[in-house]
Amino acid sequence: MYYAVRQKSTGYFLPPPMTTGGRTRASFTAHNLPRLFRQTSHAQKALNWWLDGPIHIIDADDCDMVAKKDPTRIKADYEIVKITLIVQNV
Repeated sequence: MYYAVRQKSTGYFLPPPMTTGGRTRASFTAHNLPRLFRQTSHAQKALNWWLDGPIHIIDADDCDMVAKKDPTRIKADYEIVKITLIVQNV
């Protein structure tokens, strides 16, 4: 069993990490496969980071980062759901 973050209003899932732009910049779209988590706590942490808004690096040497709040990211519109994979021969 796995867990994923789903947007209630659209049914779209938080996608896997992108190679550029970071995880907090990901968009929930119809074309994304869901990012899968082994534990609900991991899915919740990813959702919390995403809800805080896109992360911007202030000083790479000191690892200073700040999240830029996005007013469209409303916690009540997101949920953690169970995902079951079924593997079948074709």
